[in-house]
Amino acid sequence: PGWLALGAPHRDIGDAALKIFLAELRHVGLDGDGRVVYARLRQHLRRVWLQGYVIMRDDDDLVDVDDGSAVMSLDIAELLRAQPQVGAALQPGRYVSCVCLLDAHPEGFLELRAESACAL
Repeated sequence: PGWLALGAPHRDIGDAALKIFLAELRHVGLDGDGRVVYARLRQHLRRVWLQGYVIMRDDDDLVDVDDGSAVMSLDIAELLRAQPQVGAALQPGRYVSCVCLLDAHPEGFLELRAESACAL
């Protein structure tokens, strides 16, 4: 009583997938160590969770997703190699939910690599 015992190990918020709109990626930058930082929350990001319509698919490499705020390409190659059945959900016109790894390249662009995807 009066105290709190923490039984689970602490997890960095960077391991969680932050639900965002694609337009919010304009507020992402790099810290001094080259890690992706979401400026509005001052949190390091490794994963994002997004939902939107697949508007285009380029074979088994990329899909373009429109979430109503912006359009962005997701790299789906690794996901399809690991889970080929997910390809059925990643078809133009389908509304999908995806968790993506977020990579910032030194050239200044962001890459989203789909880790999971499902049709909604």
